[in-house]
Amino acid sequence: VEAGNVTDQSFLHKTYELPLDATDETIEDVQTWKKCNPSFGTTIFESEMRAACNRAKRSLADWNNFQMYRLNKWIASANPWIRQTDWAKCKSDFRISQFYGQKVWLGLDLSKTRDMSCLCLIFKSDDENPLFHVHPFFWIPEKYAQENSDKASFFEWEKEGWLDIISGETIKQSFIRDKMEWVDSKFLVQGIAYDKTYAFDLINDHCENSLGWECVQFNQSISTYAGPVSNLEEIIVDGRFRHNNNPVLNWQAGHVQVKQGDRGGRIPVKPKSDDVRKIDGVVAA
Repeated sequence: VEAGNVTDQSFLHKTYELPLDATDETIEDVQTWKKCNPSFGTTIFESEMRAACNRAKRSLADWNNFQMYRLNKWIASANPWIRQTDWAKCKSDFRISQFYGQKVWLGLDLSKTRDMSCLCLIFKSDDENPLFHVHPFFWIPEKYAQENSDKASFFEWEKEGWLDIISGETIKQSFIRDKMEWVDSKFLVQGIAYDKTYAFDLINDHCENSLGWECVQFNQSISTYAGPVSNLEEIIVDGRFRHNNNPVLNWQAGHVQVKQGDRGGRIPVKPKSDDVRKIDGVVAA
């Protein structure tokens, strides 16, 4: 009836819901609350809504829940974890050369054929509430980029210097090894966290034995990710996360999702296993 596919004069349809394009400012407006809640002022009161709204700002997941349960907005499973407004305010015009000679922490997420590989550099300031400047390096196989060039701007990103496309069907680790050596020559590497998938030779032979880095295996489980996911969410919402408007990382931040476990812990997940949209940069960060 709502869509107009069926005509039924005996059926009255009326929807009280938040518009899909509502801004954060609109969501916090009491007039919006009234439009979404016909019993506003009778069973639902402004003080209650204001308190719930303020609590929801502490977490992106809580913010989505506020919209869904308080303002009747349909939140699909594909709803992004990171709000675009929060991500946009973290943009910063910095160059990696500004950090030469400084301490750096590394995150590594490797792939072979269908995903990107990412080596992420994180620079932490010495402030009481530190800023975290993040600079990722991305690699993807040429065959995969060609097959999916209509779905993402891989070759445009390569021309602009944001992405390295490796000839062939797989990502050759020699390219990543060379980048690691460059990183070691420019910065004071404090350690590298890595997913063990595809990483044994690169980590054991090169990072530990050749470069002498401290290497920490990061297991792909909700219990392992619970703390880091909450911490990353907090520094993004607080505006202490800094990215240099890398379009590849922007693209990934726009569709990364989180899966929640029984105990409330969360782990980042991409939309679907066969989806061209990647999240490797966010995982590495």
